[in-house]
Amino acid sequence: MLWQTDAIEAMIRTIPKVADVKRGPPGGDHDTTRLSVKVLGCNGTLFVAGYDPDKITDPSGWDDMDVYAIEVTDGTDSSGGCQSRELDFCRVYGELTAQLRVMGHRVINHYDEIF
Repeated sequence: MLWQTDAIEAMIRTIPKVADVKRGPPGGDHDTTRLSVKVLGCNGTLFVAGYDPDKITDPSGWDDMDVYAIEVTDGTDSSGGCQSRELDFCRVYGELTAQLRVMGHRVINHYDEIF
């Protein structure tokens, strides 16, 4: 499925309680641009990035590339996903992952699920 940073960022910004979305460089050689999502009134950040184990990306491909899956995590636990106990944070996580699935993406808690 095609990761398009602009489209995914725009979708995230429509989710109630999303305070901010920032772009950052990929976290590894197989990743897309990483989106960091802050939730109104909550601690922590959700991190969203596409991943394809069969491709090495270069800067020209970070924003638009075919991906195997999209990882959505709060980065607080090695198992990935959302570990927060803040209700609004969990609601944003749930809406975000549901919207990505509606867009046709495979959503994973952590890249380890692929291997």
